[in-house]
Amino acid sequence: MKTKDTIMIRIQELFREEKRNYLLILLLFLLGLLLGCVAAASSKPEAVGELKNYFDRFFSVLMLQGSVKSEAFLLSLMSHFFFAFWLWVCGWSVWSLPVGFLQVFLKGFRTGFTLTCLCLCYRLKGVLFTLIAILPQQLLLLPVICVYLVSQIHFARDRSCLRRGIMSPELKRQVYGHHILMTGLFLSFLFIISLMEGYVTPTLLQPLCNFFL
Repeated sequence: MKTKDTIMIRIQELFREEKRNYLLILLLFLLGLLLGCVAAASSKPEAVGELKNYFDRFFSVLMLQGSVKSEAFLLSLMSHFFFAFWLWVCGWSVWSLPVGFLQVFLKGFRTGFTLTCLCLCYRLKGVLFTLIAILPQQLLLLPVICVYLVSQIHFARDRSCLRRGIMSPELKRQVYGHHILMTGLFLSFLFIISLMEGYVTPTLLQPLCNFFL
């Protein structure tokens, strides 16, 4: 019990210490989300009509044929790991950190654009779709992104110190060991989210396809 309390206290301390970084990442995502919503809402009616035709075809195919869940899983995994690659790259230098911030902003923009398009095309049905197919994964993904990107900010700073020869070899091993651990945990979470998108979400959506057509 004492060990558990110590871990919780340490987690709370880390959140307090990095409060500004977490807030910055969250604000970047929310800014991207807002701009994505505005961009979709200001789209021409013809573009919205084309999107609705695309969604209708998607629901028709899913209702009649189902989805090849393994293919959906692989597509989701590739998309998430491509995103993870840029977050991983941004941690190797203080100067490359804006790459990670840009990826978070774009993630929010794409999410906001998709949510608004669905609501424009299907109204309340679109809201139902987002609650089933989009929001659960995003609510899981956002805190994971925040934690990993904050760890990458630390890693970039530590590497800057390493290049100046400030840290001992023992600290160097700790820095790279922590980086490997955080990257492994981040990829594991992305794998779980991809499993949800590939196998769970299509299973939930297929009985509801006729409702959206």
